Amino acid sequence: MLLQKKAIRNIAKASYLDHTHPLFVQYKCLKYLDIVKFKTLIIIYKAKNNMLPINLQKNMFITIEEIHSYGTRSSKKGNFNVKFCKTKRKLMSISIMGVKLWNQLDANVRNVKTINIFKHIIKNM
Repeated sequence: MLLQKKAIRNIAKASYLDHTHPLFVQYKCLKYLDIVKFKTLIIIYKAKNNMLPINLQKNMFITIEEIHSYGTRSSKKGNFNVKFCKTKRKLMSISIMGVKLWNQLDANVRNVKTINIFKHIIKNM
């Protein structure tokens, strides 16, 4: 992250103390954590639309409708089940963090027909 900030300051010819957020917006670049979230959401989109290998899709990403049919707070259509985890390492995995990111998305974004439109919407968010 520090190298990315240093690089954007060099490109913009900004001083060392300048904030980098306006520079990332000006040059339409994604920050490192935004890139991680972007790639994670693409994997979850592919899982939802059956574009991943079947062993990844069925073992890692299970919709709430597949588990139970009664209404709960998190049982919105299209939400994935968030698995229980004890460790910080597991909390940052795709099967946990990716599902949480997906469940936070608006339903209109989740139901986009093509992956290119989905990528475009996520980048602009």
